[in-house]
Amino acid sequence: KKRPGDMLSLGVRKASGGNEPLLVTLGSTADKNDKFADDAKVKELRERLRELDAERRKAREELDRRLEELRTGKANKETQPAPGPRVEEPAKPEPSRTVEPERVQLKVSMGAAFESLTPEEARKLGVESGIRAQKVTQGGAAAEAGLKEGDIVTRAGGEAVTGTGHLRTLLSRLNPGDKLELELLRGGKKQSLTIVLRPRE
Repeated sequence: KKRPGDMLSLGVRKASGGNEPLLVTLGSTADKNDKFADDAKVKELRERLRELDAERRKAREELDRRLEELRTGKANKETQPAPGPRVEEPAKPEPSRTVEPERVQLKVSMGAAFESLTPEEARKLGVESGIRAQKVTQGGAAAEAGLKEGDIVTRAGGEAVTGTGHLRTLLSRLNPGDKLELELLRGGKKQSLTIVLRPRE
């Protein structure tokens, strides 16, 4: 009954025994036969669309939870008077716009493209989550710092990286010339490097 682009909310039991919610955006079988599917820009744009859908779904769920708390009187009195309305208004009519400006207003570039690890890949590597460097632009900031294709970035700026969307959120806080510390796995060994971010073209 679902169509490409629809979201599924799954409950996943991790190997550690804990439960974790997972949002899945359905793709199209036509994508597999797309003669342009191997184009890096096509992959990047499709990944962005999936992340936007996931962020929108999360915003909607948070809004629904907040409204329910307010209706049942369970809302925290400390945040109920002032922040409450600010959460309602931007998120309810256009939840996706809370994410899009962040992408558009990125001021920095790493010179690399990434993909999120699947839960299975992360488990095999012995990490909670991470992103894999798909493409490192020659002469770019990441290449200059020593990042290589296939490297698994597990932490950035002191935070555990949960996916490509999380990395973009981190980058949105930074300016050209800022340094970003990365922790990564290369050939099963932990390494660290520092990227000096460049202006986004």
